[in-house]
Amino acid sequence: MNISKFLRLSLGQWRSQRTGHTWDTCEIDDLNMTLEIVALAIDDESVVRVCRQCDLDPDTATFPFQVTWQHTGQTEVAPDDRGIFVPIPQPDNANFGRMLQSHRNSSSPVTVGKYHFNPDGTFVLTTEHPATIIEEKSGSRPPICASKSSSRSQRSQAIKRRRHLFPKIVSSARHPLLRSPQLNPMCVPRPTPKPNQPMIRVDLTPRKASLDDSNVSRLTFVELRPWQPDDRAAAAAVIAGVLAEYGLGWEPEGADRDVVEVEACYGDRGGEFWVIEAEGAIVGTGAFYPIDRNPDACEIRKMYLDRAVRGRGLGRFLLHWLEQRAIAQGLREAWIETASVLVEAVQLYEAAGYQPSTGVETARCDRVYHKSLEVGQTQRYGF
Repeated sequence: MNISKFLRLSLGQWRSQRTGHTWDTCEIDDLNMTLEIVALAIDDESVVRVCRQCDLDPDTATFPFQVTWQHTGQTEVAPDDRGIFVPIPQPDNANFGRMLQSHRNSSSPVTVGKYHFNPDGTFVLTTEHPATIIEEKSGSRPPICASKSSSRSQRSQAIKRRRHLFPKIVSSARHPLLRSPQLNPMCVPRPTPKPNQPMIRVDLTPRKASLDDSNVSRLTFVELRPWQPDDRAAAAAVIAGVLAEYGLGWEPEGADRDVVEVEACYGDRGGEFWVIEAEGAIVGTGAFYPIDRNPDACEIRKMYLDRAVRGRGLGRFLLHWLEQRAIAQGLREAWIETASVLVEAVQLYEAAGYQPSTGVETARCDRVYHKSLEVGQTQRYGF
C-alpha cells in the first residue's frame, strides 16, 4: 500500500457512523454524517495556497484531496466543513511523509501532520496541535472503511477516543449503469427482510486483526441471505472494489451485467443470488444459475468477498452453500470461470475438488473448472 493507492481507494462518498468517549467528562458521543472525498489537481488554487503557507513547492505533493462532511440533518455545508489535505511523501520512501491540512478559504495556519503505513496497510496520521496530539488510524477497503482516532494532551494524558465505521456509498459516476433511479445509488440502506426470508448466521473463524483491531476485523459472524433489489448498488460496489484490487475492470455492460440485472439473469432462469452482511453493510456476494454446458449443469458466479472478511473460512462456506443450493434444485454439475490473478479463489476452487477444464467463455477469465455435485456430499463440510 502507498499513499496514492490508499487515497484512490478512499475517493467517493461515505457514511460516517462515529462513536466517541471523552475521558474527563465521561461523555459519549454518537454522530452520523456523510463525507465526500474528491481528488484535486496539483495546480488547484487551494493546493497552491496550502503549500505556499508551508514554503513548499506544490510539485512535491502527491494526490491532494478535499474532504467535505455534512452532519445528519444539516441542509448546507459550511466553509469549516470542507478541508484540504496535501500529502508530501518522503523522496526516498512514499510510505512516509507529511500531511498538510487546512480548511478551504480559511486564513488560519496550515496544520502539518506526519503519516506512515503499517506493515498490514493501515494508514496512520499523527498531528500535533498546541494542546493536543491526535492520532488517526484507517484502512480503506471498499465498501467499508474503518477508522480509529485518539487524542491526548502534550503530557500524554488521554482525552478522547473515537471509532468510525464508513459504509461506502456507490458513486453513479463510477458505475454508469447505476444511474437509474431504481438503483438508488446515493443511498445503500439495510433492506428490510421479507417475511419468512432465510437469514443464515455464519460464524467466522478467529483471525489476528489486520485493520488495527477495528470493529471490522473483530467481527465474529456475518449473515447470509438472498439478494433483494435494494442490494443492487451495494453488491455492485463490493464486486467492483475487489476487481479493482486485482487490476481487473468492472464491466457493467459485459461480464458484470448480471449484477445490474439480477432479476433477469438469475430470477428468470432459475438461479439464485446471495449477499453477505456485516454490521448492516454488504461485504460479499455469491450466485449460480443453470447453464447449457451439460444436462443438469450450473455455473457458480460472482463469489466476491471484501478484504475485511477474508481469511475467516467464509469463502469456503459460501462455495459449498451455493453447491448445496444447486443440488437442492436437481443440478449435478458445477462450473466456475475465474482469472489466474485471483490466486486465493483459484486455490479455494482446487482445494474444493474442482478440476481444470477447457472452454472459457468470459473474456476477463483465463481458467475454467468443473465438478460433479453428488447428493449428500456437502455433509462432509458440516452443513
